[in-house]
This record gives sequence, C-alpha cells and structure tokens, in this order.
Amino acid sequence: MHHLDDGLQRVASAYFAGRSVALLFDFDGTLSPLVSHPDLATCDDSTQEVLSALSHLPRVTVGMISARALADLKSKGDQIEWLPRM
Repeated sequence: MHHLDDGLQRVASAYFAGRSVALLFDFDGTLSPLVSHPDLATCDDSTQEVLSALSHLPRVTVGMISARALADLKSKGDQIEWLPRM
C-alpha cells in the first residue's frame, strides 16, 4: 500500500504544480467487478461519477486499458460518458 500512496502523492503533486496527468484504469476487475460473462461487465454509478468528475478537471485525461478488443471497449464507452472517444 505504501507504493500506491507514493504514486498518488506524486500524481497529485505534479497536477498541483500545473502539469497534465493521465489516469489509466484497467476495466475488468478494477473499474468493473469480475463477472461470469464479459458482456455483463459494467461500471457502477459511483465509479462512473468519480471518473466523470476526474475527466472534467483541466489537464486530466482519464482512460481505460484492457486486454479486450478495441471494439468491445468502444461499446463500453457508450455506457461510460467520461471515456474519451477513440
């Protein structure tokens, strides 16, 4: 947990020093709980609200990383308004 705290502190310090930051999150198992079938995966409302708020901050880019096909991520983007359009 110490490494996570250090990383968050470095990102926050960079942001408050005026630098742009990119926040990249894995989809399956991080933004979405692991489910029995990949088509059932989605972000809950509270996660979407936090990511949306982050995406509207100046100098912040929020994105998803995943082993999923790009077309599958794009379809999830239709459900997740904060996702940058690819």
